[in-house]
Amino acid sequence: MFIYQLLIISVVLGLSENMECQVNFETSTSAFIFITCKIKHFSAQQTYSVNFTYNSTRSDDVQKTKLKCTSLDDYWPVTCLLKVNTTNLHSGFYGIEIIVSADVNNSKSVAVDSYGIHIYAPIEPQTPECKIPNYNDVCSMNRKDRIESSYISCVAAVPFAKVNCSMIDTSKSTNVTITSYEAQPLLVYQNGIYTYTATCEIPFNATMLADGLNINITYSQVTDYDNTSLVSYSSASFSFRCPKVLNFTVNASPDGVCVNIGENVTFRCDSDMSPPSDRIALSHGYTTSNFQGKDITLTIKDTSDYGNYMCSVGYSPYLLKKSVYLVAPEKALRRNQHTFYELHYTGKNNDTAFVLIGVTGCPEPTTITVLKKTDEDVKESNAKILTKGVLVTYTRDPTLTWSPIVQYKLSGNINVTFLNKDMTDNLPEYSLNVSNGISYSVIDFGVYNSDALHLSHSTAVCLLCVVILQALLY
Repeated sequence: MFIYQLLIISVVLGLSENMECQVNFETSTSAFIFITCKIKHFSAQQTYSVNFTYNSTRSDDVQKTKLKCTSLDDYWPVTCLLKVNTTNLHSGFYGIEIIVSADVNNSKSVAVDSYGIHIYAPIEPQTPECKIPNYNDVCSMNRKDRIESSYISCVAAVPFAKVNCSMIDTSKSTNVTITSYEAQPLLVYQNGIYTYTATCEIPFNATMLADGLNINITYSQVTDYDNTSLVSYSSASFSFRCPKVLNFTVNASPDGVCVNIGENVTFRCDSDMSPPSDRIALSHGYTTSNFQGKDITLTIKDTSDYGNYMCSVGYSPYLLKKSVYLVAPEKALRRNQHTFYELHYTGKNNDTAFVLIGVTGCPEPTTITVLKKTDEDVKESNAKILTKGVLVTYTRDPTLTWSPIVQYKLSGNINVTFLNKDMTDNLPEYSLNVSNGISYSVIDFGVYNSDALHLSHSTAVCLLCVVILQALLY
C-alpha cells in the first residue's frame, strides 16, 4: 500500500443499474485514461455530461477531457467514451464523473445516473515497491529457461510527467548500471483510487545469481522552471542472494552440547540468504518443525530429547543442512572394550605408526597426555611423559552412539601417532591421562603388530588372554 493513500478518504461513486463502465489505460506518445460506459435508455431525451474536479474542487479543466456518446437507435444502449490525456494534468487528486440525466415521463422531475473514478498523482516520485523473484522460482531452479522468465519489477507513484528509472547493482567492487530508461506509466487501482504510477523492470538472468545482488532502484523526474531544472528523486534498495553458508549452533556451540534433563538450550540457525528466509526447518528424529526468526529455545524434558538436531534453509539445489547434537553429560570418559590396539603404519616409508582408541562420553576430551611405561615403571606405577615425537588428536564420530540406558552417547577416536615407528619397538605399554574439563580419566593400553613375526612372546600371551576373555564374556 502506498503511504500517501493513508492521508485521504475517498469513495468511488456507486455503479448504477443503468450504467456499466470500465476504466482502461493506454500509452503511445502520451498517456490516456479511457472510461467506457454502456448506458441503458430510460428516456428519449437523455443528456450526457462530465463533472471534473481537482483536489475536491470543481474544475474548469473539463476541456481536458473528451466525451463522445453514440447509439445505433433508441432501443440500443448508448456507448459513451471519455478520453483523458494525463499529460495535461497536474499532480493532485482528480474526480472524473460521467453523468446521464433526462426528464421522466415528461414531468418536471429529472433522473440522474452517474459513474465516477478518483485519480491521484503525487507531486514527486514516491518510494518504489519492488517485486523480486522468490526462492522457489529462482534458487530452486535447475532449468535456465525458467530463470530467464523471471523479472525484477518495481512500481512507484509518480507525477503526470516523464519519469526515468535506473537500477544499479552495488554488490560489485564498482557499481554497475543494470538498466536505465523512461519508466512506463500505468494505473493501479487500490482502496477506491486509481493511482498514477510507473513501472521499471528487467529480466532476471542466471548471471545475476553468481554472487547475489544488491540493487538500488531510483526514479527521477526533471522539471523545468524558466532557465532552471529541478530534479526530484525517490529510491529504494533490496538484496537477493541464494543461500551458500549456513551457521547452526546450540548454546553458541557449532557442534553440540552436553545438557541435563530440565535445562534449556537455544538453537540459532542463520544463513547468508537475502532477504532472510521466512521459514526455518528444525528436525529431530522423525519430527520436523518450522519456525520464524533465527532462534528457538527448547527445554530438555526427558531422554527422548537427546540426539541430533538438523537445521535446513533454502530449496534444492541451494538447500543447506547442518546438524548439532544434544547428549547427557557423563562423569568420566569411557573407552571401548579393547586393551591392546593394532599399530597402523603410514608415511613415505611406513616410518610413522599410530593407534586409534575409541572412547565415549561428553564433554569431549580437551587435554590428553601420553605416558610410556617400562617394565620397572609398571611395577612401581611410574611412567614417563612423552612430549616429543608423539602427536595426539581427538576426532568425534559424525553419528552418535545409541544406548538403551541414556539413549545417545558422544563417541570418537583418540589418535596416538608415533612420528618414528622405532618408538614402538618391543611393543611397550602406554597410559593416557585424559581431561574433558569436568572429569579426569586414565586409559592404560598396549600396542601390537598384526604381523606375527613382530609379536613378542609376552604380548602374544596377553593377546591370547584377551581373546579368551572376550569369548567368555560374549
